[in-house]
Formats: sequence, structure tokens, C-alpha cells
Amino acid sequence: MVDALDTAAQQLRQSRVDVIRLAVEHDLEGFDDLSVAIDRLRDPGDPELDRDPVRRELLDTDQAERGRRAEAYPQAGPGAHRYRHRPAGRAPDYHPLWFGIR
Repeated sequence: MVDALDTAAQQLRQSRVDVIRLAVEHDLEGFDDLSVAIDRLRDPGDPELDRDPVRRELLDTDQAERGRRAEAYPQAGPGAHRYRHRPAGRAPDYHPLWFGIR
């Protein structure tokens, strides 16, 4: 366990204490989420939802949103937004600092 802690500390460039603190914080956040989930499961006033109708509703909402976008931007296809402002066939201008070149 100490070796794993040392490896994590080295990769994160943190001290052992900082890695342990981060792990405990992460674990406590997970515990908080779990506590909320358990409270909701035990709440008799909280309705149970069936997976299939919820999934169908989410998919219908997503498809409707895609349809609205397609109507608003009929020229847009996959990747059409990328170089819309450039003439056809012209490559984008890259700045050297984007690639760490000085």
C-alpha cells in the first residue's frame, strides 16, 4: 500500500499527505452521494420510476431537440460547424503557441 501511495504521489506531484487527503475527500463525497441515494430509496413519498418509460421520454426529448436544431441550421451536417467561416478548401490557420512551439 505504501508503494502505491508513493507511486500516486509521484505521478500527481503531491506529497503523501496530500494524496491521502484527496482520497479521503473523494471517499467522503461518495459516501454523501450514497447517503442521499439511500434516503431517497427509503422515502415513501418519492415515486418509483420504471426504466423503460423514462428512457423512452429521454430519447424522444433528445430526438425532438435534434429535429429543432436541424430545422434551424439546415446546412449543418456532421462537422459542418468546424470551418464554416473559411472558404472551401482552405486549411485553418494554426498559431504556433497552440502546439507549445515558441
